[in-house]
Amino acid sequence: MAAVRSENPSSTALSRPFTYDSKEWVTKDEPFEGIEILGSKTTKGIQIVRKFIPAPKHISRKDWQLPYEVDFLDFLPECNRVVKHLHYFTDYDGPYPGCYIIFEHYPLGDMRDWRRRNFDKKNNKPVPESYIWRMFGQLAQALAFIHNHIGPNRNQRTPLIHRDIKPRNVLVASTGTTYPSFKLHDFGCATFLTSDNNRKDSLCGTHEWQPPENPHINSEASDIWSLGALVHFLAIGCSPVQRGAQDRYSKVVQEGPHYHQAMEESEKYTSWTKYIAAKVPRVVTPINLTPEQQEETHQGIYNTVYSDSLDKWMKECLKPARSRANANKLIQSMLPDAMHMLFKCGGRNATVDMNVEFRST
Repeated sequence: MAAVRSENPSSTALSRPFTYDSKEWVTKDEPFEGIEILGSKTTKGIQIVRKFIPAPKHISRKDWQLPYEVDFLDFLPECNRVVKHLHYFTDYDGPYPGCYIIFEHYPLGDMRDWRRRNFDKKNNKPVPESYIWRMFGQLAQALAFIHNHIGPNRNQRTPLIHRDIKPRNVLVASTGTTYPSFKLHDFGCATFLTSDNNRKDSLCGTHEWQPPENPHINSEASDIWSLGALVHFLAIGCSPVQRGAQDRYSKVVQEGPHYHQAMEESEKYTSWTKYIAAKVPRVVTPINLTPEQQEETHQGIYNTVYSDSLDKWMKECLKPARSRANANKLIQSMLPDAMHMLFKCGGRNATVDMNVEFRST
């Protein structure tokens, strides 16, 4: 790597300044394009993640700016529900000009891989309800934080909306017990929530995990719907966009009387597939039904019966936008239910790391 320029490194959760020297790290894995897991050459078992964001090719060098993701992460105070960067640097003179962001490595991976590895590939074991409540409560705290309902410096912060909440963007963290914690990350699609932005349409993010009002996703309500979709995913293995639904809906649209209108609408999306993902009807599966009741719904069979309380709060998040709970209501009203159910399921161990914590930067 060519010479680099370091800028404004943050601190780790242990309050130790992090200094990055590429000569001290070696690539261990490249799970995704632009993402490398690096291992320390000097300390066994220490790993970090390096994310590369290429400089835009259509902008001249003098006009290059830091990626928005860095700006948003710098803007947020430290919070134990959000993955902050350890460090970032730019390299505009090397063969691959752009910005490199350094993050702590979470060996348990993201929520999609974690579910697949620990449950789907083990005879489709159900995800324990206690794990779902933990994710629900901790991500509600994360959203209350970035939406500026809680946390330090609230009078100096503008609410931030994530716009790309999905299993890939939730990391699973070990607590040293059998009960994991969950952290929100990847703010590449985030934006500040202003009156101007709220009125604008947006096509960013992953449409299958966004609400039915897409492209009107510049709102707190959109993030809340996506949180409900995460609960839906942990409970039954998919978002409210059911498996195969997009292909079926695409066929219905193509063979229907409004196909030409749909083709015109789809032009603002980057592809027909993305348009269909945005517009396919969302179908919420109740998660508190007995196997016999599940058969009657014709919406697929899942492996366990979850509580009425979990089903109720999931559906609160998946309501139409105007009647959805906001993150503040979730932490005020849902979180006490979560804590009660966690203690009932696993005692004090199940409630470890359920307090949201902050540190001003």
